[in-house]
Amino acid sequence: MAGRGFVASFVASPKAMAGLLLVLAILAAALLSSLLAPFDPQLQSLADRLLPPFSQAGDGSFHLLGTDQLGRDLLSRLVYGARVSLLVGLGASLLAGLVGVLLGLAAGYLGGWVDDLVTRLADVQLALPYILLAIAMLAILGGSLVNIILVLSLAQWVTYTRVVRSGVLSIREREYVLAARALGIAPVMIMLRHILPNVLAPVIVIATFAVAQSIVAEAGLSFLGLGVPPSVPSWGGMLADARSYLVIAWWLAAIPGLAITVTVIGVNLLGDWLRDRFDPRLGV
Repeated sequence: MAGRGFVASFVASPKAMAGLLLVLAILAAALLSSLLAPFDPQLQSLADRLLPPFSQAGDGSFHLLGTDQLGRDLLSRLVYGARVSLLVGLGASLLAGLVGVLLGLAAGYLGGWVDDLVTRLADVQLALPYILLAIAMLAILGGSLVNIILVLSLAQWVTYTRVVRSGVLSIREREYVLAARALGIAPVMIMLRHILPNVLAPVIVIATFAVAQSIVAEAGLSFLGLGVPPSVPSWGGMLADARSYLVIAWWLAAIPGLAITVTVIGVNLLGDWLRDRFDPRLGV
């Protein structure tokens, strides 16, 4: 019954449905990019460079969103770029969530020196300027998909840890936890089976917003030349390439910028609905 109520509430919310449709559209573009892209995203044709949207190339091929400075089809690059954005958004959120939740559980339940250590690590992380840390790490490690996910997750785990630790502190002295402890159940099992399910709601909300933040951060890093290699189509890389053509080819920056905006809006709409659903203070 609870599951039915959740689904009914989701379907009845225009905010949730709009967010879901936007996210599903981007997800479909990422998963079916090889089928949806009309051209090879790396195929160059200097004779057809900087064609505006709804243009026909010299060979008769139609370019719905135009071409870039190297004559590559913009729609194909946009579709393939969705892969990078979603992989970074989901990967960074999942990795940061895994590390942050485990550290928050340990700090809140075990207390003592474990809590002190995790808290101090979180304070140090918050004290470091994120953008400088990201630039330094990517300059040393090099720009790649894996390195970007690691850097972004390093900046996000603190939020998960602080929220989970706060929730564990309010739960660990409840009767069912004390009863499990009295029965001799191992602390790890108590944390995973009895405490974790009760702190997952805010974690889910944080994760949705973290996905949106990671997508924007990846675009920013790629814009600075610290993202994925130039051979891999990405929305941030497309924006970086468009810097020199803003006056004569507005679509080079407008189209990937619009894709980033739509994706972030869709994820944030889902996050807003989840926050409204799970936050008891809102009376939902």
